[in-house]
Amino acid sequence: MDTLGTRIRKARGSESQESFAARLGVSKGALGGYERNENLPNSDIILKICSSADISVEWLLTGRNYEHQETEKCSAEGQAEFPPSCGPDCCDKCLGLYMKLDIAHERLFQAAERERALLTELGELRAELSLMKSMTLSPRTAASTGILTNSHS
Repeated sequence: MDTLGTRIRKARGSESQESFAARLGVSKGALGGYERNENLPNSDIILKICSSADISVEWLLTGRNYEHQETEKCSAEGQAEFPPSCGPDCCDKCLGLYMKLDIAHERLFQAAERERALLTELGELRAELSLMKSMTLSPRTAASTGILTNSHS
């Protein structure tokens, strides 16, 4: 499956994680987390990856379109819809798209955090259920362990 992490790995090419991470300004561990799809890079890191590897933002995020950037720059008049080579300072249209990208990234991060919390809660509930099942003893077993009390006395 072609994921963001696999595309980041492809963008790195034969360069070492340590070297590529240094160029991006992140730790080798952070880059490894991105490549293993454990963490999501923020929009600044995504732009640095694209710039460093000469790839389009669209390809990195979606896997669609050609990997290498176009050389034509976006103009304030809007000659291009959103060329991959346009930087965050290019034009108002692009700035708006970068802001939307940041918002989408934040929502994705929040959803991932919520998923982690739900998975933790699920694990706790399963452990509690398992404990409750193990505590459901037959009357004979309960009597021999002293758990059974005589409530009729």
